[in-house]
Amino acid sequence: MTGEHVERRLAAVLAADMVGYSRLMELDEVGVLARQRAHRAQLIDPKIAEHRGRIVKLMGDGMLVEFASVVDAVACAADIQREMPKREADVPEDRRIRYRIGVNLGDIVVEGDDIFGDGVNIAARLEAMAEPGGVCVSGAAFDQLKQRVAVGYESLGEHAVKNIATPVRAYRVLLAAEDAGRIVDRAPRRRLSLGVAIAAAFLVALIGLGAVFWLQQPDFEPADAEKFAFPLPDRPSIAVLPFASFAAEPAQDHIADGFTETLIDVLAQVPDLFVIARNSAFAYKGKAVDVREVAEALGVRYVLEGSIQRADDTLRVTAQLIDAVEGQHLWSKRFDGPVDDLFKFQDKITFEIGETLRLKLVEGDMPRLEGSVTTFEAWSRYVKAISLWRRFDKESLAHSRKLLEEAIEIEPDAGALWQLLGWTHLSDTRMGFAKSLEKAKASAKKSVALAPNSPFPHNLLGSIYVYEKDFERGLAAQRKAVELSPYHPSILGSVARTLFLTGNFEEAVELETRAIRLSPFYPTWHLMNLSRALTFLGRHDEAIDVAQKGIERGESANNTSVQYVSLAFAYADRGDVEPARKAMQEALRLRPKMTVKGFLRYWHFTEPENLERFGAGLRLAGMPEERAK
Repeated sequence: MTGEHVERRLAAVLAADMVGYSRLMELDEVGVLARQRAHRAQLIDPKIAEHRGRIVKLMGDGMLVEFASVVDAVACAADIQREMPKREADVPEDRRIRYRIGVNLGDIVVEGDDIFGDGVNIAARLEAMAEPGGVCVSGAAFDQLKQRVAVGYESLGEHAVKNIATPVRAYRVLLAAEDAGRIVDRAPRRRLSLGVAIAAAFLVALIGLGAVFWLQQPDFEPADAEKFAFPLPDRPSIAVLPFASFAAEPAQDHIADGFTETLIDVLAQVPDLFVIARNSAFAYKGKAVDVREVAEALGVRYVLEGSIQRADDTLRVTAQLIDAVEGQHLWSKRFDGPVDDLFKFQDKITFEIGETLRLKLVEGDMPRLEGSVTTFEAWSRYVKAISLWRRFDKESLAHSRKLLEEAIEIEPDAGALWQLLGWTHLSDTRMGFAKSLEKAKASAKKSVALAPNSPFPHNLLGSIYVYEKDFERGLAAQRKAVELSPYHPSILGSVARTLFLTGNFEEAVELETRAIRLSPFYPTWHLMNLSRALTFLGRHDEAIDVAQKGIERGESANNTSVQYVSLAFAYADRGDVEPARKAMQEALRLRPKMTVKGFLRYWHFTEPENLERFGAGLRLAGMPEERAK
């Protein structure tokens, strides 16, 4: 790896994990996190420092620590496990935080600050073998310890350990004061009678089967199949959590956000891969998450998480892929190099995911959005501009444009820059800050010319045509975007709205349903479109359920008001006047200036009968025709 120093050495490795983490978090997330922080600050970290250990990595509910001496490692583990029951004494038994700890002495591979290899893997397996509140050590560690720590040991025999070729001797550490110096061998050797030998042979066969079973055991408690919010897709499915930013300055956080967003868009281009959309993934930004709960909430099997750290002109990117269904960490990677290697790191992560999930990818020919920004200086401005554009206020749109113009000077042929510039101009017009669409259209056409095989410029150009009421050209451009990216929820939602206005209600429902599945934490405007399309199809019960779901989500007063309008329309179209009027009263309470005239000006249906039907429903529900003078 670029810029890395790789070495091997003998080290003591301590692996620790919280018992029943998912269950405890479900019972009392705030309390568990607060107590965990206190335990680390007041006990665990000080004990690690006292015994000259180095925390290599934290893994949600666990940690990996390296020690130069196995004596220090076991002494540290014993101190922690003896103190923990005292610290949790006032907590009900079923809510107490307890740890399992495994310690191994073995060969490790050192890459920068991280460690890998069999020495680490064995420590992790020993941790899984330890009892709650206990410590389990390897035979290699035991051979060096004997009487050197004030604990006892109980032999657990040899165990087949997943991903390790030879069986590993294991010992349970006896923490009671009276057991100090005691060594218990539960399996003394003696001459066997013929009957016992036969029984032993049978037992060995069972142990062999048990070894096979053990090799299939998970690294952590798998996600609960009964808790999945959606059925798993019929193809590999993945959520990319926001990469954590370890930058010295918060102003650098946009690098991690931009990397995550770009990676999601790239993965969405991989054939046969189901990728959760950005807005659902970013719902977890800055939160301590359990990947099992993420998988259950989003309905995916795999979760990718990682971090980015910038120091001057160098970057460190780490990533790990987790199979939540099987309860396994599939791989963990780290990449170091200059900032311009960021896009190479993205390719490597994409390739690793493809290899692991057996997708058809060729290294060196990764899926890449045509027109992508390829220099770090331009890309850094681009991702800042995206964040500013999404605020939709006049000042932020102007600032976004300024950054994009600077980026275009650096990389004039990057279609993505022209595409976003076009969106800022279109947003200006939609928000009333500009009167002409010419700048938006010019930027869109430039973007399409530079990146004809990227879906986003076509969606932009189609949205501009639709805004101009040129539905034929608008729908053609947006259909091209869907053809190029069939699983991007924002594109699907844009096309669904156009299909709704042109009377293609069945297809609008299909695309909105697909968009919502790809983004379980979807913006509620998807529900508004879906409810109204269902109403026109005469599926009133479904339309009412969807509108009520949008009201429950309650993103804002303005958003909730239009969800009430959808509910009122569904009731009115079915002929239920009283509930229609109640819903419309709520809509007008939240947004008093709404009128039928204003709605029909915005929802410009291409078919007169649909316009008339929509207006009739609004009037029946009690929306005023126009503002009182």
